[in-house]
Amino acid sequence: ERLVGASLQVAPIYPPTTFALLSPFTFLPWGWANFVWLLLGLAGVAATIFLLWRLRRSRAGDLETMALVTFLLSFDPLHQAFHLGNVALLVVPLVFWAILLAQREQDWQAGLAIGIAASLKPQIGVWVLLYYLLRGRKQVFLGALAAGALVAAILLLQPVALFNAISDYRANLQY
Repeated sequence: ERLVGASLQVAPIYPPTTFALLSPFTFLPWGWANFVWLLLGLAGVAATIFLLWRLRRSRAGDLETMALVTFLLSFDPLHQAFHLGNVALLVVPLVFWAILLAQREQDWQAGLAIGIAASLKPQIGVWVLLYYLLRGRKQVFLGALAAGALVAAILLLQPVALFNAISDYRANLQY
């Protein structure tokens, strides 16, 4: 409630790093912010399909690729994420891009992508980061750490005090 000045109890479900990364949307009027967010979600769906296709190293017209695209486009959680504007629509392609970069041994860039993904939605990004850490890919970890440090620095520049947000997160855990 102190975060937004509303009389309702606000219980945020995302970490403060997500709010720091999404704060540029606050400069747009609601209609434009919503429209841009929907376009980003749609681009995320397209990027997910494209990156899975690249990771599989398959041909564009083969039956397996068409079956995969059909499955993805008919996948109900994907529809729900799009309708609800879930940030996972951006995080999943970021993680797939990081995996593609790691396959190309561009570990630093892969780490940056994973760090941003983990800052947006830790429950997805952290597991991919842990995988590369257990595989001994230290550059991936350092890239993610650099991205996380940058997001934390951005967060500290925000006018909302972190201590005010802590009680809201406790309320979230209660619900």
